Amino acid sequence: MSDYLAVGICNDGLVRELEALRKALVLEDQSMFWVSLRKFADESAFARQLTLMSWGWYFPPPQADPTDVASRVFAVMSHLVSSSDLPPSCPLCGKATEFVEASTTNFGWKYGCVRSHRRLTAAQARKFHKKCTWRCSGSVSACSGTWFEGTKSVRKVLSLLFCWVNRVPVVRAKMNVGCGEHMAVDYYSLAREVCEVIISNEVLSRPFGGPGICVEVDKCFLTRRKYHKGRRMKTGTVTLFGIYERDTKLGFHFQVKDKSSAVLISEIQRFLQPGTHIMSDAMKSYSKLYTASCTSL
Repeated sequence: MSDYLAVGICNDGLVRELEALRKALVLEDQSMFWVSLRKFADESAFARQLTLMSWGWYFPPPQADPTDVASRVFAVMSHLVSSSDLPPSCPLCGKATEFVEASTTNFGWKYGCVRSHRRLTAAQARKFHKKCTWRCSGSVSACSGTWFEGTKSVRKVLSLLFCWVNRVPVVRAKMNVGCGEHMAVDYYSLAREVCEVIISNEVLSRPFGGPGICVEVDKCFLTRRKYHKGRRMKTGTVTLFGIYERDTKLGFHFQVKDKSSAVLISEIQRFLQPGTHIMSDAMKSYSKLYTASCTSL
């Protein structure tokens, strides 16, 4: 514990996870573990100094760090893996789980069922068609439900996410990271999906518009055949409706059923507050909006 206090780590749960990871490492990787621990101890300094140029200093290449020690230490310290403060439920019996050290896992621990050391009663054994000495063997990996689920290389996952944040094309990211094309495409898609969920939650929780605030609304069509030429799409025409707030320069768009007045006006009333100054084109669907709050461009 004193070694962790020396680098500024005093959280008991984090110390337990780091110690489990350290015990899972071979003797040759112990020095890399403590070096990485000191690098990531100051989160604010790490966030300020991390760039495309300094990435290799924080996360050494496979030649210098073949077992991804630095990447695993960072994943634990940044809570990118499951925290032991909220252990998941057992996938077999649904009971609670507890922190268990497991040197064969990526991070040195897992969550084992609390009934793993308890015996069942005779009635319970008959119910599950087991002997009285049956014990629940359910466990949950520390990587379950995280970016690292189903992968063997923590370094490649972190590198792909860093490339995505810096808008590196997926083909170049695949070459720089040294992974397969399918892995790069999958993680780029996963990152976009996570951002979509976060932004959707922010949009639904944030009110747009208000008295005197100017908001633009408009719609567009996708996969529409022009002049009745081209291949007919099975999905038909896709209608997108967009909302943009001029003052904050925030906006979003989403798919709607059609461009009818009932659909568009209901979406406007859903996202915009009363008294908003709405700017739109002269489409007939907007004709039912109050003239005082609607100005045609």
